[in-house]
Amino acid sequence: MRSLSTHDQSMREFPDLRLLVVPAIRAWFLGKSKIDVVELGPAYTTAVPEALSEMLSSYTAVDFSAPYLKKQLELLAQHPHLLARSRQIAVDTYDLQLPDSSCDLLVTSCHPPLVSASTDDKCLVIDKIHALLRTGGYLVVFPWYFAEQQMKVNKHLLQRFALRRIAYQQGVNSRLLLVLQKQ
Repeated sequence: MRSLSTHDQSMREFPDLRLLVVPAIRAWFLGKSKIDVVELGPAYTTAVPEALSEMLSSYTAVDFSAPYLKKQLELLAQHPHLLARSRQIAVDTYDLQLPDSSCDLLVTSCHPPLVSASTDDKCLVIDKIHALLRTGGYLVVFPWYFAEQQMKVNKHLLQRFALRRIAYQQGVNSRLLLVLQKQ
């Protein structure tokens, strides 16, 4: 019996990543190289760095949960080529201290500051993400429900970023994945 790779395991545990997020990211970044990636709220999945492994210059995982990041680090240890380019930061997104214009791609899925925070706090996180991305860099956010966000949040997001792609997951829990670009 074949053992599951960490990629296979994380895809089983995080099916939205397998079905929508990872294929969209891989397709969008195909042919690019040496990209610096920040993932907000990865929990312990290694799906994003594994999916982008041949394109990756650096990968930074930011999560409020140190135990999740420790588990992710254990999984990344099975891939020395990824581990050498990875770092984990246990901090609330609002307190994240990374240099401005330090990444090409920022990925976030089900990240509380964009899902359940107040309107003003969501706008603060959008500004933080905007500052972290290099000009021309991409924000991938999943899920995003325009109808469930306050108009102020949607307007703020679309003033900071150009919408480049929308992927849609059909079914009972229909969801949107947005690919946005910093201008």
